[in-house]
Amino acid sequence: MPSPRTPAQRTAGRLRALAGRERVLTLAGGGIVLVVLLMTLVLPYLDQQRRIATEVSQPPPLKSVSLVEIPGAQQACMDELGLLPGRQVAELHIGTYGRAPSPLLFALSGPGYAETVPVPATYVDNGLLEVPFNGPPKVLEGSVCVTNRGHTPVALYAAAESSKSRSITTVEGRLWPSNFDLAFYAAKPRSLLADAGTIMRRLRLFHAHLGLGLLWLLAILFAIGVPLGAIAALTSADTARR
Repeated sequence: MPSPRTPAQRTAGRLRALAGRERVLTLAGGGIVLVVLLMTLVLPYLDQQRRIATEVSQPPPLKSVSLVEIPGAQQACMDELGLLPGRQVAELHIGTYGRAPSPLLFALSGPGYAETVPVPATYVDNGLLEVPFNGPPKVLEGSVCVTNRGHTPVALYAAAESSKSRSITTVEGRLWPSNFDLAFYAAKPRSLLADAGTIMRRLRLFHAHLGLGLLWLLAILFAIGVPLGAIAALTSADTARR
């Protein structure tokens, strides 16, 4: 027959039970707060209509601006770019050395896909050039070329320092040391929630070894697991201090 517990043991048992209940209540309270924040802050933010960047192939330089010079009747190309389906607008910064602008040809290409967009000579010197295009039928890796169809040179703003991407730029087939600034935006404002599928497909483009379903699962586990893990860690630390 087991010996009766001493008052000290009974007190210790009650304290452990109380600590366990406090841990459960803390986790439950943290979960409720998480759900409230998700419903009142996170989801409205993700559902807000905004200008969505579908791809930033080459961000602007962090320090000094470089140039990709395109003489008349010559072409500059940049490869290893992620191209996404759907109506988009390409953005580049362009200079004309103070001269009248030249007409251009903007071309996108990839496996089973090619699209060209004539650009009239209506842009301004040292301004933003916006080129609308339709996009490929599916996510793929491709290249973009800008052809100077005039007789006077133009220059695309570019990066040659630490912000330079992995892409390679050539002018008339010759390797160029900098990549011209290039970003793609959805043609119309969209929400991050509406664009979630496209974002996942783009991730799969550069992580082909991962299935689309696995990427979704990892995203959901990250969104839920990180906050819950933080709450559990805080609860354990609080219990240890006691």
